[in-house]
Amino acid sequence: MPHDIRVIKASEFLRADVHGQIDLAESQRILEGLAAAVVGHSDRDILLDIRAVTGPQLSSIELYELMQTLRRLGLGVLNKIAILRREREGFDRARFFEMLATDRGLQVAVFEEFEPAFD
Repeated sequence: MPHDIRVIKASEFLRADVHGQIDLAESQRILEGLAAAVVGHSDRDILLDIRAVTGPQLSSIELYELMQTLRRLGLGVLNKIAILRREREGFDRARFFEMLATDRGLQVAVFEEFEPAFD
């Protein structure tokens, strides 16, 4: 079964303001563009590569708002979203996001290796 998988690096959709803080509104606007290409196509999945993310991180509230944006846009409903990240210690924002999303019916999973994420 053919699939159209879009690999998106975090730097392609996470934007920071002049103070180095994540600009959630701009990041959500970029996600809307992504949704236009993916939503409604069950053969189009997303691989979000956040392995190279440095600097400020999204707060728990911002992660919730980002998940709500995905849900509102329809991302993760018919298609799958894989989050590829480095192994973390302490509070695991990727796993927290995965929990928020899956609890609301979205198909989101976190991976540390490319091959399982791609599959």
